[in-house]
Amino acid sequence: MPSYELSILMRKLGQPETANVLKRAALNIFKNKGVLFGIENLGTRTLPHKIASFGKRYTEGSHFLMRLDLPASSVELLYDEYERDTDILVAGFVREKPIETKDCTLHDELLPPAYREDVKKMIEQGRKKERKFRLNTGLSYNPFNR
Repeated sequence: MPSYELSILMRKLGQPETANVLKRAALNIFKNKGVLFGIENLGTRTLPHKIASFGKRYTEGSHFLMRLDLPASSVELLYDEYERDTDILVAGFVREKPIETKDCTLHDELLPPAYREDVKKMIEQGRKKERKFRLNTGLSYNPFNR
């Protein structure tokens, strides 16, 4: 199953109501064969712009981040579920990329930057390639050079 991050923006509620909304969101994940790894509270903040939802306008919201594994077919179902929830203003899924591990030794780290292979590649990419520009004037010389 792919890993996802679910960011939820819900309207500003009291602590018991917020817990109920998060519990509903987690139960929906479990119903769709998902595994929840953690919930992170990012706090209550003023929104950068007003959000209208179910006939009301909101200027403040509580932000939460959930890390989960979920079948790809269930993402659309959960997205629809969260759109219909009156307490959730915005919900968005982001697929996490697997972390790439690089083999690195202490000897490689102690080398000066100019001698490291990855730095050599970056320098090579950063060098400008020589471009030859020719005007198609039909003349044997460039009339714009002085």
